[in-house]
Amino acid sequence: MIKVRTVKNKKELKAFIMFPYKANKGNPKFVPPLIKEEMKLFDSKLNPSYHHSDVSLWIAYKNKEVVGRVAGIINYKTVNKMKKKCAHFGWFDVINDSSVATKLLETLEEWAKNRKVYTIIGPLGFTNLDNMGITVNGFNQINTLFSTSNKAYYKEFIESNGYEKKLEWHEYETKHVETVPYKLKKVSRRAKKYYQLRVIRPNSKNDIRIYLDELLRLLNHELNRIFDGVDLNKKQMNFYKKRLLRLINPKFVRIILDDKNHVIGFGMAIPSYRTALQKAHGRWYLSFLYKLKDLYVNKKFDTFLLAITDEYVGKGISAIIYEEFTNLIRHKQIELSYTYLEMENQPVPIYKNFPRKQLKKVRIYQKQIN
Repeated sequence: MIKVRTVKNKKELKAFIMFPYKANKGNPKFVPPLIKEEMKLFDSKLNPSYHHSDVSLWIAYKNKEVVGRVAGIINYKTVNKMKKKCAHFGWFDVINDSSVATKLLETLEEWAKNRKVYTIIGPLGFTNLDNMGITVNGFNQINTLFSTSNKAYYKEFIESNGYEKKLEWHEYETKHVETVPYKLKKVSRRAKKYYQLRVIRPNSKNDIRIYLDELLRLLNHELNRIFDGVDLNKKQMNFYKKRLLRLINPKFVRIILDDKNHVIGFGMAIPSYRTALQKAHGRWYLSFLYKLKDLYVNKKFDTFLLAITDEYVGKGISAIIYEEFTNLIRHKQIELSYTYLEMENQPVPIYKNFPRKQLKKVRIYQKQIN
């Protein structure tokens, strides 16, 4: 018999967080998150998103064993912006048993209906800086910073419970070329001169800290293009920028300033910590030691983030950033490959002329409930 219980204490929260480790035991493609970071994320005293959200976490049990989990979130900042009540579901993980998935989703839907919310969208997190989506193609690929790792049956279970595709994005891997095409170089130099732009090349995390609020605000704005989100308040900014700063190798960040010294764009290649996180099994201290090695010797980067303010989109900023990274890898004599996200049927112009390989398709679902 399957029983679904609401998480009410720290012990149950740990069981909720640890379930993916159990479900993916022996899976070489699974990259575990840090347990300590996940505990903070679901701590209402530490995560400021709880201040304007209704949150509930559920665990499914079968014969006293944990067999699934899901989170329900109603973000009232999003509700006020969209002028429509909706609930998000996230952190959905189950064993290969459709009845467990159905029981979890029915519990989520009943919770939403009791709050007079009849639209459910997900998987989504507290903000667009959390992991989003279900992998629906590319299950043999290891997950990256902004992607999830799940079994193929997740798609079947979600769709069989009446959820339909809302949107989809594709994850590609590309290798940064060693020379800048003449056309890109021309666009880059013309943009710098015409708009009086300046490039910041950080050498340390202290060089980044003075721009970090603007970088995070711009990154969140860029991710909001994928899915409607809201601006982060000051407390949320402080919460997420600590997480972001831990991931950054400052030598692989380029910041573009306008003539008033405002950040109008940035490029950031985040090192791949996959091996470190797998070896550490979610433990912070061991992960830190392994990450030190990955940070300085890894030639493969997990994700490339590119964000530009609306005012400067289409004005050559991406060309500036691309030229900067090409010069960087030539100087350091490394081979730079990384992944990036692209919305379905919305190709990213800067990459159209470069070799790339599709790794995954990731989807967000929606359901209208009675």
